[in-house]
Amino acid sequence: MFRALLFLPLMALGILFTIRADASKFDEPKEPDKPLFELRRGWDEPGEGRVKMKVKDREQAVYVTATADFTGESLVSIKIEQGPEEDSRVTFTFSEASSKKLAELTKEHLNKPLVILVKGEAIVSPTIREPFSESVQLRGSYADIVIETLEDLARRVESLEKPED
Repeated sequence: MFRALLFLPLMALGILFTIRADASKFDEPKEPDKPLFELRRGWDEPGEGRVKMKVKDREQAVYVTATADFTGESLVSIKIEQGPEEDSRVTFTFSEASSKKLAELTKEHLNKPLVILVKGEAIVSPTIREPFSESVQLRGSYADIVIETLEDLARRVESLEKPED
């Protein structure tokens, strides 16, 4: 009988700890997964609907659209070539349907930055010099961390299913 009386409080404590452990899952809201890849139009000055963002390849912050103009579903492949004297070329290839929309968007946004985000982090912000087509090439001297991030992105994109147009 003494064992039974000792067992009941211990069992009640075990149930309480189990309930508390399960309830802890609900204490903090889970942050939604960030898209693997995003393109957002950028500006050097604030404006309506723009969010200030620090980009790895710029000293000053850039103001970007609050939501992505394009996401990873648009991206077919990424090819990275390291040239002499730290000159790199990064080629992004987009699906046919997306490339038409992207050409129109970049035509309207000439001589302004286009910010590339990977998992929500702004890594590079090239200035648009001409409208994009199905593929676009960025040329420049990028920090190792930017190249590493883009190489990781290229591997991930390569492993994804390709969109059908």
